[in-house]
Amino acid sequence: MNNRDKVSSPDEARNYPLNCWYVAATSDEVGRRLLGRRLLGEDVLLYRQEAGPVVALENCCIHRSMPLSLGYLVSDQVVCGYHGFTYAPTGECVRVPSQTHVPYPPTTAPFRRYAWSTGRCGRRA
Repeated sequence: MNNRDKVSSPDEARNYPLNCWYVAATSDEVGRRLLGRRLLGEDVLLYRQEAGPVVALENCCIHRSMPLSLGYLVSDQVVCGYHGFTYAPTGECVRVPSQTHVPYPPTTAPFRRYAWSTGRCGRRA
């Protein structure tokens, strides 16, 4: 086994440049249903808003890390299929079931919105 076969972390296994443009899906593939994709080692959620713009978010609920692509859309908001946490197209958590307001950390937890990377799911930046 040579040194190229030894990988100590997933980041070391990446063999592609980051901070570049890549095709995530064709326009026909992105619609009003949630589409989960694995892109460059990251799980991404894609969907189209009612007015037409495409949204790309990290495909992970900040509550229990459930893939948001297994949830559903209500208007332009994504509802997690596990506990119902609701996310705006900006990635902000806007509703937590059984709460009258969204408590810390969900409103301020870093959430990855593509192409603007702001953090990692479940961790503070």
